Amino acid sequence: MALLENGDPGEAEKFFLASLNAKSDAAAAHLGLARAQLRQNRLADGDPHFRRAAELDANYKDALLELADAYEKAGKKSEAIALYKESRGMRPRRSVWASC
Repeated sequence: MALLENGDPGEAEKFFLASLNAKSDAAAAHLGLARAQLRQNRLADGDPHFRRAAELDANYKDALLELADAYEKAGKKSEAIALYKESRGMRPRRSVWASC
């Protein structure tokens, strides 16, 4: 994520692609790749990776909110609304209250 934070989304994309080649079900790598692609104005490329991150790990359900926000900013309101609704239906696997 440091490559993204330092403003090099192209290099970050290469890193996350390599991570996914090693472990295709890594939710964090899917999310990182999606964010790198989004920062390169490639919403269509990032979309499946935002969704895959949320699918692999319900604790990443906020990825759908990020994607919805990106669609909203791109003027694609219907896609954004559908994603906002979808994200409300997801629940995290682990509850922070379970350990109390």
